[in-house]
Amino acid sequence: TESQAQQLAAAGISYLALPQMTSVDNIEQGISAVAEMLSEGNDQATDNAKQYNDWLSNAYGTITSATSSGASSSTEDGEESTSSSTAYTLYLNGWDDSATFSVGNTSVSGSGAAYASNGATESTKGLTTFLGYANVLNTSSKYGIAANTLYVSPILPDFSTLTINGAFGSAYYKGSQKLLEQNGSSLGTPNFPYIIVPDAATKAGVEADRDRGNSLWSIYDHINTGNGSFNSDGFNDASGNIVRTQISGNYEVLINPKGLMSDWTAGGPEGILESFWAGWKYFNAISEDDLRTSIAEFYNNFYDVSLSAGQVDSILAGGTS
Repeated sequence: TESQAQQLAAAGISYLALPQMTSVDNIEQGISAVAEMLSEGNDQATDNAKQYNDWLSNAYGTITSATSSGASSSTEDGEESTSSSTAYTLYLNGWDDSATFSVGNTSVSGSGAAYASNGATESTKGLTTFLGYANVLNTSSKYGIAANTLYVSPILPDFSTLTINGAFGSAYYKGSQKLLEQNGSSLGTPNFPYIIVPDAATKAGVEADRDRGNSLWSIYDHINTGNGSFNSDGFNDASGNIVRTQISGNYEVLINPKGLMSDWTAGGPEGILESFWAGWKYFNAISEDDLRTSIAEFYNNFYDVSLSAGQVDSILAGGTS
């Protein structure tokens, strides 16, 4: 910040202000600036920076070109379906076991709720940017909720009252902010096959809520209202009014990979590997073998670390294996 810079200058301490490492341009600028600062007549630092920046530019071109022609998304049964050129996901920041929820005039109630931050805020901006390079939209980035963290409900309470209470209060994404419905694609359709989470606890929370049924993240049938005037995915309340869900079919919960030196969600020099992972997972734009090779070569070339197959497995599993 400006005030921090002023304090350092007043104390006679030299400093270098770097851009947020949340885009290719910013990373290249930051790497070059640090290399220039450290070189002091030694060309090794600037040579290393150039090698990395050349690799980064090539990697960026490779993944954006591979994923720009159309979305070929894998479903749980292994089939592929090609439709629009954009795939969708929602990054959930965590799971609150202490939260409680209920949908009035229905039997849907229980404990545990997912929450998400605005995908354009500092904590998630890197992830959103690098997913975007692979033509995957993190839907929470579309809504200006400042730095707030809000609960997420796939159920839209058009005729019923949804209540969620927990550590983050009682606020949740509004029904108009359809995080799980985008341009005709809803969660569980070919262009929206996954949600992404940071850890095993969040994955377990969503999956348990989904699989027990009669809950927020459950998969409901496509039904008619009591008078047959309207149909959607969801269920009827006690008065015969439909309670809609933004989930249209089976979906998978993915733990985001974790790098060796930093979390890929934060961006930084490792962040472009997020784009490669998304390109493989969402579009089959690169093969799993090529992804694993790219990860191993990256850490070998730029961190001088030789990864075992098991270590690559652990990275792709978000550090859980």
